[in-house]
Amino acid sequence: MNLNPSEEEAAAAEAFGTMLTGACPLSRVRAAEPLGFDADLWLSMIELGALDLAAPTPDGASLAALGVIAEQVGRHLAPVPMVDAMVVARLLARCPGSDAQALLTRMGKGGVVGLASGDLAGGRAYVSSGAVATAVIGKVRDELRVWDLADERLALLENLGAMPLAEVGLAELDRFPAAVLAAGREVERHLGIARTEWQLLTAHALYGAGAQALRIGLEYTMQREQFERKIASFQAVQHRFADAATELRGAQLLAYKSAWAAENTEDGARLAALALLCAGREAFRAASEALHFHGGYGFTLEYAIQLYFRRIRSWSLAREPQPTTIALAADLIAAACGRDQPA
Repeated sequence: MNLNPSEEEAAAAEAFGTMLTGACPLSRVRAAEPLGFDADLWLSMIELGALDLAAPTPDGASLAALGVIAEQVGRHLAPVPMVDAMVVARLLARCPGSDAQALLTRMGKGGVVGLASGDLAGGRAYVSSGAVATAVIGKVRDELRVWDLADERLALLENLGAMPLAEVGLAELDRFPAAVLAAGREVERHLGIARTEWQLLTAHALYGAGAQALRIGLEYTMQREQFERKIASFQAVQHRFADAATELRGAQLLAYKSAWAAENTEDGARLAALALLCAGREAFRAASEALHFHGGYGFTLEYAIQLYFRRIRSWSLAREPQPTTIALAADLIAAACGRDQPA
């Protein structure tokens, strides 16, 4: 099995990578804090076809292609809700009715539609792009509803990763006009697919951020001197970079496999959860090593590595606590083992 990107997938990634290299320097990332959203950059990405590629249609891209685009967003720490928007666009495309189509049209014009985690009937939930959303989708018992926020915005929940994160409850959302997108068993199916896609695409973004953090660390060690030598020449430094790069590459391959499996096998959900856990761990390890080799400078706001360190730590927690992801992965592994046992 060849899990490397195809020529078409690589071309899509290159187009977005080239665009972000020119349009999203780290100064723009810093300027977007603490909200973590640049509306003009988001419009530019939509014009480049970000949401058109996300649509699960014959003209849309595969999850693998969306994954390599997410890697570019991660590499540049682009302050745009790319992963959330791709997941929501695919969810809406699977929902029948004019309300879903109207939301897709709004997204195509730059609107952000957030997706709440969990059942709002059971308590409060996170919306990872909620502070900039013009509409919010959420589950209420056996219904999948959408609330139109119009010109209002949910309050920003301050966070280490400078994400447009919000926390909401049903009472807050019910102040706004609502429509039902799906009901009954279809709700769990839609949300299950969305969760899998969010996990695997976030894994790709984490890999991209981790790879760039490692590059930043390597470049710094080639400049920093100790004992009249560049610290990049020290064997202990080289070994730690080599270990981090090797494990990070493994996380990337697992993310590639989860994207393929989500469209071709029954193991997509299991592999997506594992990919998110693995990418989160290895990207954070890469950023930690890079920050460590900066010494005390790494924690200061002037240095770029802290931007990566903070976001990598936060992205995988935007929708659910890590123990929840671990429990899900364990349940799916157990189910797969039981399925594979001979009768």
